[in-house]
Amino acid sequence: NMTDVDYVVALGGGSSIDAAKAMIALHGTGHDEDLIMKHLSSGVPISNASDFIPLIAIPTTSGTGAEVTRWGTIWGDAGIKFSISDERLYPQFAVLDPDLCISMSPEITLSTGLDALSHALESIWNRNHSILSDTLAVQAIVQVRKNLSIAYKDPADKAARSDMQHASLLAGLAMGTTQTALAHSISYPFTSMLGLPHGFACSFTLPEIARFNGEVAPERINLISQAFETTNEKLPDTMNAWFSSMGLGGYILKYVPKDFLETLKSDLITRSRAANNIRDVDSEMAMTIAGRSLNDIRA
Repeated sequence: NMTDVDYVVALGGGSSIDAAKAMIALHGTGHDEDLIMKHLSSGVPISNASDFIPLIAIPTTSGTGAEVTRWGTIWGDAGIKFSISDERLYPQFAVLDPDLCISMSPEITLSTGLDALSHALESIWNRNHSILSDTLAVQAIVQVRKNLSIAYKDPADKAARSDMQHASLLAGLAMGTTQTALAHSISYPFTSMLGLPHGFACSFTLPEIARFNGEVAPERINLISQAFETTNEKLPDTMNAWFSSMGLGGYILKYVPKDFLETLKSDLITRSRAANNIRDVDSEMAMTIAGRSLNDIRA
């Protein structure tokens, strides 16, 4: 019952903010659960909804960008991912307080930080890119590269925490313009079937996807290389070395069995995500990219 509610305040990580968006949408439809289910399953617009209650988002993690987007992720039965989306779900205010991020564990710090990085990279190698999304994404990459390892190793560093919050926001704005692409497409079975945290699932393939996309769109990858202060040729190895310095491989291997890809029966292609990638990709190539990425980690 949300009668006489002026604002909904969502305090927490991306899942908390997404849950608040779903609650606002459900209330706006007069609790029309059938319409919400059609929206989630088939993309039917929430057209008959009244004005949505304004949302104030106060993130306690730095990565999802949920504080500046109109989308909310809802995980259904059997690990199926759904998205709720409406222009009226943009938070009216986003409050960034680095003190709220200090209690994040190293694992959550790294996972959410790499989520922000993936949003930035995916907006660059995206068919929907623009000058604005590029500008936001490049600045986000610079900030993540500079501050993530500091926040990971020294959780109480408020300056690094604050800069990571801003990086997450910038990457969220970039991704909100373009949507995500191939790395997110590949990630979903790893999260739904293995419980691999989303930020890890959508980031461990980034070096190999950079290599793959760089073969046909070197000018796009060069934006990322410049932010990493390297060349396109060296970018995948530079990223892998940086990931290794923060122990990403250990987290991945904790969740992903060695034979996972060989036993995987589902497709790694979610067409709505993979179609945004700057280079066409099929299921076989997505599997190859995932396999090469896991081999890089195990090497």
